[in-house]
Amino acid sequence: MNPKLLKHLATIKETTEDKLDKESKLYKILETSTEESIFPLLYPIAGLSGAEVLVYASGIGEVARRLSEKNHVYAYEHNEEFKGFAKYVDEEEGAVITWITNDESLKNSRFDVVVFRDLSSKLEEFKKVEPTLKQNGWLLATGPQTKESNDVLNKDNYSLYFFHATKFGFVYLWNKRSVLEKEAVENQNV
Repeated sequence: MNPKLLKHLATIKETTEDKLDKESKLYKILETSTEESIFPLLYPIAGLSGAEVLVYASGIGEVARRLSEKNHVYAYEHNEEFKGFAKYVDEEEGAVITWITNDESLKNSRFDVVVFRDLSSKLEEFKKVEPTLKQNGWLLATGPQTKESNDVLNKDNYSLYFFHATKFGFVYLWNKRSVLEKEAVENQNV
């Protein structure tokens, strides 16, 4: 078992049954947070440096920690167990990540890049996050491309810049068009 996970679980003051349940959930996440799964996700923004980045639904924070090496990273996670483990590992590894703790803080923030896993199944959540992405910002998203996700991204608002398939799913990099670009597209369609 992962030594970081064991050390973290030892700090949780709960019954053995509760610890085993949390251990099981966290271990499943750890199994999918490997270099093999993270590299294909981050490949489209591998050279990113100096950006304000939001990792939404950050899980145990592996993606946020990787991006924090060269960027100012904000993380948002609803699951308290995942967030607790992520903060613990952040501290152990010396990663500097700003944790957004409520919707109001999120609403008042602006980012150059938003990483959003499994977009097609979390469209309502994305609608809350979308206004935080700056014009000409980048949306790195995973999941299948559906009619619903296309409607939300609206071809007049986003341009698909990069796409690739991995054994873990699809990865998309979208660019949020500036107001001038949107007007140019609208004028072409007239």
